[in-house]
Amino acid sequence: MRSDILDAFDNRRYRTFSGRVDGRKGLPDIDLALIDEDRRLVLILELKWFIMPDEIHETLKRSDDLRKGISQAKLLKAAFNDGTGAVQRALKVARDFKCECAVVSHNWIGGQAVQDDEVPIITLQHVKAALRKAKSLAEVVQWLSDRKYLPTEGAHFRVVSQEVSIGKNSAVWWDIEPLISEPYDAVASL
Repeated sequence: MRSDILDAFDNRRYRTFSGRVDGRKGLPDIDLALIDEDRRLVLILELKWFIMPDEIHETLKRSDDLRKGISQAKLLKAAFNDGTGAVQRALKVARDFKCECAVVSHNWIGGQAVQDDEVPIITLQHVKAALRKAKSLAEVVQWLSDRKYLPTEGAHFRVVSQEVSIGKNSAVWWDIEPLISEPYDAVASL
């Protein structure tokens, strides 16, 4: 996954880091950090690779894996901002750099219950496309922060309902109706 991401921005001027943060017990390794020296910005990516779930117990396990990635990203971001400088020393950046995080999953971002307001979860395919298209790492970070990689109700789809009856029993059936004819392009908004 690291090499796939690194291949997405061949000629960009981002420095990268993968590895341990020395001097801080309990911190996870940094899977991949993209460092933009010019904009004084770091994007830490927690990488998750697993087979897409087929069964309920697999969905629950993969959701736990994504939650763990979110937790690891939050620990790294908190350590970046805690004033000790341990993460900055590992990344070889000054204390005035800004740090953001995301979880990159090879193929599945989980359901609504696993999503987090602070740490976006995005597929490998989408992050690679964003890195290719964006003019800067700051643009990618803003795109992630604004959740522009997700389809928008009213623009890309709408929720419709209809009543379904069988004999004397009835229920409301909910469905998603696409409002676009082409596949959703998550990086179109960049």
